[in-house]
Amino acid sequence: RLLAGAGFRPESPSRSLFSPLARGGIHQSSPSRLASIAMYVSQFLRDAVVGRHFTSGHGGGRSTHVDDRPRDEAPGVTKPSKNAEFGGYPWPDSFLLWLGLHALFYVMENGFQILLAYALTVTFTPVYLWAFASEWVNSNAFLYWLALSVPTYIISMVEYFAISTMVDFLADSDIFPTSIRFSSHKRDQLRARKTDTEADQPQDDVGVSFDYSYRNYFRNHLLYTVRWSLPVAIGSVIWLPRFHLTHRNPLWMVPIKVQFALIFADCVYYCVHYSQHRWRWMYKWTDHTYHHTFTYPWGSAGTWLGTLDLMLSAFSMGSINVFLIEMMLGRLTLFEYILMINYVFEMVCVDHAGSELPFWSGCPFFPPLGYLMGFDKSTALHEAHHNFNRYSYGLLGFADWIAGTRMFPTEYPGHPEHPKGKQF
Repeated sequence: RLLAGAGFRPESPSRSLFSPLARGGIHQSSPSRLASIAMYVSQFLRDAVVGRHFTSGHGGGRSTHVDDRPRDEAPGVTKPSKNAEFGGYPWPDSFLLWLGLHALFYVMENGFQILLAYALTVTFTPVYLWAFASEWVNSNAFLYWLALSVPTYIISMVEYFAISTMVDFLADSDIFPTSIRFSSHKRDQLRARKTDTEADQPQDDVGVSFDYSYRNYFRNHLLYTVRWSLPVAIGSVIWLPRFHLTHRNPLWMVPIKVQFALIFADCVYYCVHYSQHRWRWMYKWTDHTYHHTFTYPWGSAGTWLGTLDLMLSAFSMGSINVFLIEMMLGRLTLFEYILMINYVFEMVCVDHAGSELPFWSGCPFFPPLGYLMGFDKSTALHEAHHNFNRYSYGLLGFADWIAGTRMFPTEYPGHPEHPKGKQF
């Protein structure tokens, strides 16, 4: 959205816009706001189901315009003409319709997360109850921890794979307006260039591009899921004997624990990530260099890390996070633990998605608070961090706000007032 305001707009296909929504949206003069919302949502769902391909570029509506200073171009990527035609699927002009759509997205997001957590809880609670009750399992320490670790590992893999795949699909598909995308013209050209090259060609310094049609994407995504989930499970299983399996905590505590889980994960990971960028030896020793080869990352690439980097990140967002929650808010139920980790995984993926997804506010159960605190800007901030390799070291923006590093680099359009920081 920021680059669209700076005049970087990809060329659109030669065909005309297919929908009256893209030519002007729904206006205040609609006879019934409720009917207008229903019409807009039905059009949205119909286009998503039949697989419409919207035109690329700035979708109009509610984007923020910034200054016209050009942003650093990635090697091998050309800037489109400022006079290029553009169009797309816009947000409605009416604020109430825009608000209604976002409310719908929040309900769908939370519904997905709660159903996923509930399904995993119902499926694996009997397994844990059997492990704790079995005399055969409890007779041997190795069998005991193995019986707890295997289902915990499976839970972590299912959680992360489902959430990261969903974020990848939504961020780079045409379901949402194209105005939510950052660096869209660079991403599209990198994707096109990668498609035209051999799969085994060495990667260059602009980072790995991705496309669902690229044959190695699914394999890499699955393997990195298996790799990421292992330290998460190992770090969490040590707290598992403390979890309530049959007892239920007060329901009103669930949103509070989820929000604190996001904040604690942000703060602990900030300490790790800032250390990597503050000390060169830490940056190289943990192989954080690999993660920053993704100049324009996508959702699942958030956990594509070097080995030591992976372990530090997984323990900071998993085991240490659970410890802090239990220390402050009491013992967790299995459902609360799974739901907390779900949202932490979502935060990691959304921050690397390269698109300002409309269902993410940083405060899942009370979105206005997330907008008030600026947590919804975490994707833009982390996108700039990957583009220029400095500032915005956290995931939610809370720790950066406390430390004074929640800012964009000088080169980022619209933010010339910030001093240039050290860059490795």
